[in-house]
Parts: sequence; structure tokens; C-alpha cells
Amino acid sequence: MGTRERKARERLNRENIILDAAEQVFFSQGFEQSTMDDVAKTAELSKGSLYNYFENKNELCLGIIGRSLQRLLEYIEKAVTGEKNGLKRIYAFGKAFMLFRKENPEYYCALQNLRGHSCGCKKESKFLNLTLTGNSRINTVLEDIILRGINDGTIRKNVNPALTAAAVWGEFSGILPGFDFNRNSADAFECVLELIINGLKK
Repeated sequence: MGTRERKARERLNRENIILDAAEQVFFSQGFEQSTMDDVAKTAELSKGSLYNYFENKNELCLGIIGRSLQRLLEYIEKAVTGEKNGLKRIYAFGKAFMLFRKENPEYYCALQNLRGHSCGCKKESKFLNLTLTGNSRINTVLEDIILRGINDGTIRKNVNPALTAAAVWGEFSGILPGFDFNRNSADAFECVLELIINGLKK
């Protein structure tokens, strides 16, 4: 391993240590109540060293959101793999999102704040771009599922896979916050999922 590769790996390891600390602090104290000093102390770093890796709390949160998207993608890929046709994979996608929400409430909560933390970072931020890439990967998975359904005859042919994927992903990620204070949130989401399925099926 060359010097450049070794330094890159060391930086990545340090970033992960800091993100572990940020998760511990933010998930226990809340984002607004936490400070960069809290994170630095938990990571056993000086505040100055912390700023060598993350510009502000928003970048830290984007790093956590990136982890959230990766975890969600793992749930989705596991759920859809066993389904043979596109329409059933759409249903499995939605159920995977619900399971992710149930089993990872902190990561789910972090996802809901993507827009706000994105606005607090520079466009060239590494963690902003990694997060946007993670979001795009999930959208691409959904687009591929829709295209599969069109080809296997379970989804209508007159839908645009890219636009429909963006709409469905936006629907999944946008409706759940409105259900969070509803004791029947799972049933409400199931209802919306059925409406999506009925609107797509051939």
C-alpha cells in the first residue's frame, strides 16, 4: 500500500470514529442540544482536530444520513431479492422501508432532516455529495424495479420509470413523517402502499 492510499484509509477510519461519536452524542442529547465540543470529547479528539474532518454539525449529520441511506439500501435489497416480478418488488420495497423505520428509529429520524442539513453545507462538501449519491442509488433501485415490472407485464407500460421512481420514492419518504404521531401509522402507510400498487399495476 502506497503512502497516499494509507493516508486515505487512515482518514476514513478517523471519520468513522468521529461519526460513531456523533451518533452517540446526537442520538442521546439531540442535534440542537449537542455541540462540536461534545462530539470531540466523545471521540477523544481536540476540537481543532475535529474540524480537520468535519466543517460543522451539519456535515456530521450528513455523514450519519449517509450511513442511514446505506442501511436502508441493505433492507431494500434483501427484501426485493426474493420477489420475482416488479409489482411485488414495489410492495417489498415499501415494507422494507417500514421495517427500517421500526428497527432504526434514530437513522429514520436523521433521514427526515436531509434537506435542512444539506442547506447548511457547501455544495462541494464531501458528505453532502456522498449523501446525494446514496439517495440516488435508492432511486435507481426503484427505477430498475419499475422497469422490470413493465417488462414482465405486472406494471403498466405507459409509465415513465425514472419519473415514477422519483415520485414513489418521494411518496414513501415524505408521507411517513405525517404518520409519526398517528397510532395507526402502519395501517395508514399500508393503505398508501396499496394505492401506489393499484395505480401501477397493469
